[in-house]
Amino acid sequence: MNPENAATLRRALGQVGAILNGVVTEARMRSVRSPAAQVAPEGRTAAEIAQVQETARELMEGFCAKLPESFAARLAVAATETGASVRGLLTDVNGAPVDVPAESVVVIETGGIAMMVGAEDARVAETGALSVSAGSTFGFAGGGLEANASVQVYVMSTPTLVAELFTADDGTFSLSGTFFATIPSGDHTLVFATSDVQVSMGIQVVADDVVEAPALPITGPRTNSTPVVLLLIAVGSLLCLRVRHRPIADRFGTPGR
Repeated sequence: MNPENAATLRRALGQVGAILNGVVTEARMRSVRSPAAQVAPEGRTAAEIAQVQETARELMEGFCAKLPESFAARLAVAATETGASVRGLLTDVNGAPVDVPAESVVVIETGGIAMMVGAEDARVAETGALSVSAGSTFGFAGGGLEANASVQVYVMSTPTLVAELFTADDGTFSLSGTFFATIPSGDHTLVFATSDVQVSMGIQVVADDVVEAPALPITGPRTNSTPVVLLLIAVGSLLCLRVRHRPIADRFGTPGR
């Protein structure tokens, strides 16, 4: 990370981007964007519940197709009474699995990298803009990095290191924790970086219990607010992860070196 990279990586709320080997690269974001996903779970009709479940399965299948089978086997979509949940993405502070509503996750793809990002009470607007509460458990997992690569996690605008981890032998990694517990409400920048790969996404952090779906568009002019960029590099095996844990981030996976 350097000031030039930081400026290039900034994205408005709901936008994603990447720098791969020094080259600015297009990134794509997908989510459960069916109209039914914008309806409060308790108010969904049977048809809307079925629509959320089908869209969630399609999202997971497309994501897992880009990952090693050993990693993909640990992720699943489960039907619920009001929609669907994602399993295998998050753990709590004790390492116990935390189910995430399918409409609370997004998938980022760029080059050969694919990553799923979500939080236990996040909201994803129809535009793809992600809003998370400061104290919620937040996590990501995916594939496509070099083996045993060092990954740093920053919050910007001024880059502040909040966690470090290493990819596994097959280049996979995952992490889960309360990254935003000390981050003020508003638009920030979360960056995940290796020496040659950076992936970013603008997100919104709100006070606990006040999560609302953001309304800013995914395209168009950038705002002057400080975006939250998620530089997420992603990959595949939840068990093989080695994490060097910083005080702000909780550990998900096997200890780092």
